[in-house]
Amino acid sequence: MSQDNSNPEEIRTGSALLIAVIGIIAPAVLAAYLVSKGWDANQISSVVGLFTGVIGTMVGAFLGVQVGSNGKKKSEDLAQRALGALSPEKAREILDK
Repeated sequence: MSQDNSNPEEIRTGSALLIAVIGIIAPAVLAAYLVSKGWDANQISSVVGLFTGVIGTMVGAFLGVQVGSNGKKKSEDLAQRALGALSPEKAREILDK
């Protein structure tokens, strides 16, 4: 018996988690590499700071889009259910406004 894990919300959450973890690990790996090459603390903090700024912006934007789209989908589903609970005449009246 195979289990189907194709729920879009689970995939979206898993992707966001993976990207966030990569965004945390990548600067740490870069810092470790630069330490092994004998760079001093000022040089390392400059390079890693630039790198984490870019990575942080990209990860934040991605996660923001994911949260926004998830909230929009939930509100649309709620509106659909609310309209479905009304009589057809009342639903048309609300949609025409």
